[in-house]
Amino acid sequence: MKRILLLTLAAVLLLGTALAAPDEASFTGTRRILEYFDSRGITYTYRGIVESTGDELVAIPYSNTAINGQGRVSFTIYMMVQDDNELVHLRIYSLVAFNSADTGVMYRLCNEMNRKYNFVRFYVNEPDSTITAAIDIETPTDCVGEVVLDTLAHMVTISENSLEIFSPYAK
Repeated sequence: MKRILLLTLAAVLLLGTALAAPDEASFTGTRRILEYFDSRGITYTYRGIVESTGDELVAIPYSNTAINGQGRVSFTIYMMVQDDNELVHLRIYSLVAFNSADTGVMYRLCNEMNRKYNFVRFYVNEPDSTITAAIDIETPTDCVGEVVLDTLAHMVTISENSLEIFSPYAK
């Protein structure tokens, strides 16, 4: 099952060449993740170090042409890696945009999704009326690439499943 998830994710993540070489990364963990992504043909964009947090930022595009007969699904997964402390943050910002009048309903739906899925968390961003999906993982640096890719696969699956719940309120 794990192998099928990884192969599906690799196929759907727009196979291609990365826009930055892993050796451009400053942190060992980031380099190992990007080397692993390269070996699997995963497309990403290395964005460098975020000044406000000191984390390295990598953007991973995701696109699927048919999800539950609903049409095309596209979003970007942002990966933030902290300075060699084995902590990786994955975020999908603006997974769903909704009308501000539906904020209360979206809080209720996020709470439902958070009860259903223990590891991926869903948050309401009130200022811009969007939903964020988030997961944080701690992993030893020697296997970080495999763990991150496996976690990405689960995050994508759960986020796609959540769209069925959120979509009636989407803009």
